[in-house]
Amino acid sequence: KSSRRRIALDISPKAGAGAGTSMGTKAETIALVGGRILPMNGGEVREGDAVIIEGNRIKAIGGDIPEGARVIDVTGKTLIPGLIDVHAHLHYTAKDILPTQEWRYQVNLDFGVTTVHDPSASSDVVFTQAERVRAGEMAGPRVFSTGAILYGALDSEGVYPSNYEDALAQVERMKALGATS
Repeated sequence: KSSRRRIALDISPKAGAGAGTSMGTKAETIALVGGRILPMNGGEVREGDAVIIEGNRIKAIGGDIPEGARVIDVTGKTLIPGLIDVHAHLHYTAKDILPTQEWRYQVNLDFGVTTVHDPSASSDVVFTQAERVRAGEMAGPRVFSTGAILYGALDSEGVYPSNYEDALAQVERMKALGATS
């Protein structure tokens, strides 16, 4: 296994555990120690500081390691904040079968992508998979999506409104399903 994969798997919520405190579970605290940190605020490089992660969020860089934190030695590794893919299509799959672990979601984590925007996605698949990630049932990046495409690109899944009211009704349907963009 690559060390990138091992770290991503070690700090992801365990299946069924819920993702941090949003699902009513206590968030685990993890301290990554010994690595080179690129905090992405100019050309700064930090050595010797710990990255403190609580649940699925970076809480601090530097400072004391909280009591009870799980410590992971990342000596020889370079740490960066999670990457964001603003146009990712992770939803292409057999529409009636949702795997226990969607491989595209895991691969994104393995390469450091922790947030994606999945536009023009099949609503039934993308919102279901996003909820499974939020609930800790599947490893994957945070997912934002438009759901079904509104105007269509000559595909059978597009929604082709004939007037403003139809378009607004579709936008409201997607918002109710979880669309955020």
